[in-house]
Amino acid sequence: MRLFLLVCLLWAGAATGQTYPDYQSTTVNDFADLLTPAQETALSQQLSDLRDDTGVEMAVLTLATQADFAPGQILETFAAGVFDHWGIGNASRNDGVLVMVIRDDRAIRVELGAAYGRDWDADVERVIDARFLPALSQDDFAGGIQVGTDAVIDLIVYPFLDGEPAAGGFGPEEYFGAALFAIMALGILYQGRRALEDMLIRFRACPSCGQRKLRRSRRTLFAASFALPGSGLKATQCGSCDYAQETPYVIPRVRRYSDGSGGGGSFGGGSSGGGGGSGRF
Repeated sequence: MRLFLLVCLLWAGAATGQTYPDYQSTTVNDFADLLTPAQETALSQQLSDLRDDTGVEMAVLTLATQADFAPGQILETFAAGVFDHWGIGNASRNDGVLVMVIRDDRAIRVELGAAYGRDWDADVERVIDARFLPALSQDDFAGGIQVGTDAVIDLIVYPFLDGEPAAGGFGPEEYFGAALFAIMALGILYQGRRALEDMLIRFRACPSCGQRKLRRSRRTLFAASFALPGSGLKATQCGSCDYAQETPYVIPRVRRYSDGSGGGGSFGGGSSGGGGGSGRF
């Protein structure tokens, strides 16, 4: 009799308990088939590049409905559970990100790793309102996912990595006007620092003649690899006099993680802190 009761209790617990989908990739898991193969490949490569460049693990998950896994559970709890179940992000840094779109529930959740705290929640909500929802509400799932993912990287991940505080303070009306400028500016600042430095050299005075006609170019001597850093020369010349200078610089080693190709592999064991934002479309 006791054995029978134990079996009944275990069965009841299994019947009411939540489950989580298992990932097939550490970048894109399009279980709701919202993306074409080409779109999925491009997005996966973008997230793989982000991981290679910064170490940040960011994953996109699409589902048909949450009811297949955790009926009755609130969206935020479910997203945090998926995040922790997968272990998104480096375990010591906890700076991973999960973007989850649930088609039939008309729901979007961006879940942040524990390192972000709750300071970035308002910024995430603005990104969802301004970048994800306009396209998702028109059933342009691929467009919403791509534009929204770009904004999360440019407006959340990169500023966080650079030690900037959460933006806060401006409302939706200002955001629509500022979003494009912010994305472009941050893209230059964080993805092309060398190019920006070389561009700004023209505003400096030449140490020889004092004219603002400096120009800079770079030349790679040895390309970086997974094993060794590379090296190059940056040449600074003045268009007004014969001033010229060459300075060596180091090209960082190519970083390789367990899932460098964007498919298969495993996450780093990170955990969610419950922060992020949600929306309904």
